[in-house]
Amino acid sequence: MKKRILYIGYNFSPELTGIGKYSGEMMEWLAQSGHDCSAITSYPYYPQWEVQEPYVKHKYWFLKETTNYPSGGRLTVYRCPMYVPKKPSGLTRILSDFSFFASALLQIMTFCCKKKYTYVISVAPTFLAGVLGAFYKKN
Repeated sequence: MKKRILYIGYNFSPELTGIGKYSGEMMEWLAQSGHDCSAITSYPYYPQWEVQEPYVKHKYWFLKETTNYPSGGRLTVYRCPMYVPKKPSGLTRILSDFSFFASALLQIMTFCCKKKYTYVISVAPTFLAGVLGAFYKKN
């Protein structure tokens, strides 16, 4: 049975290491298996701590990317702008988390009047991604 699955987290494909790599591969596998998947994420920046090509020109605004699979599944990636510090510290990482929270919240609010997702997956490192997931499921 086809499920609607929403991922929330700022690390995602095409990041080559860490959470971004595995989260992107998981959502791609689910979409290839026939599910309707969406990801609310940011632009790839890790581990270089700067937004990577070809996304640099879009990094200050929202971007939607959709891939359809022969199985009938689909992966829609909603990229949200986020502050990426050149030299991460405790304070700048907190600012980074809050900037993603604010822009992702705007994106989630556009989903509130649409068909609901069956499952919501929120992934660390940010606690605020969990808050976004809980907010979406409550509305």
